[in-house]
Amino acid sequence: MSNQPSILHLNMISPIKAQNAGLFVSRGLARHPTRTIDSHELIFVKEGCLSIHEEDREFEVHAGQTLHLWPGRVHGGTKPMPKDLRFYWVHFTLDENSANDDAFASSPYIPFLRMPQHKTINQAERIERLFRIFLDDQETGALHAYAANLLVTLMLVEVVRSREV
Repeated sequence: MSNQPSILHLNMISPIKAQNAGLFVSRGLARHPTRTIDSHELIFVKEGCLSIHEEDREFEVHAGQTLHLWPGRVHGGTKPMPKDLRFYWVHFTLDENSANDDAFASSPYIPFLRMPQHKTINQAERIERLFRIFLDDQETGALHAYAANLLVTLMLVEVVRSREV
């Protein structure tokens, strides 16, 4: 009998803490509410165009594009949402030591994602697949917190890896 370990133990601590997600389907009757939230939000537009502002910046987020909304900043719709608008959203928080730390960002030894606020996604089906997995598991109660954190991390990686076209 071997004394070799048969179970792999991995540390699954993530700087990203997923909260919840959804798919918004517009009926063409409303405008995105104006509010301030205490989490980050990643929006991915599947169909249509979302007209939204964050503080004094206005965005037109078209199908195949993402928008990152920052916590603590006022955001809201700038136009009524069109009937064909469908977008995914996910809320998450970050470990306070993981984001915008110049010491980490300049280190060649620590991987650091640099994600633009508004971006066109080259392979939209990849990020949509990650949202679908998150939502399916959230709906069935099978979404483990570690898996949720990793799925959001992979969504952010998809945004970063897309090249401008």
